[in-house]
Amino acid sequence: MTKILNLPLEKAFDEILAGLEPDEKKTVLLLIDSFIVDTLNIDPKKIPWKHETKEEEDFMVLISLMRLSFARVFQEYQKKFFERSIH
Repeated sequence: MTKILNLPLEKAFDEILAGLEPDEKKTVLLLIDSFIVDTLNIDPKKIPWKHETKEEEDFMVLISLMRLSFARVFQEYQKKFFERSIH
């Protein structure tokens, strides 16, 4: 994975998906990536966090923000339908 953008998104993803185990977080992010690829009908090789790409920075920012938006929607779904368990 190549870090291309200098956006503070990793911290946001960590906060949004904080209630998940690492494997669950990875699964959710892969699902989000699939939604983005399918929704925009783009080549998966254009996803900046999966492959090094020569896409314009504007496009990479858009894709990264869409990923963050999908994660936020998942967080709201998780809040509404799943209770946190305290160990």
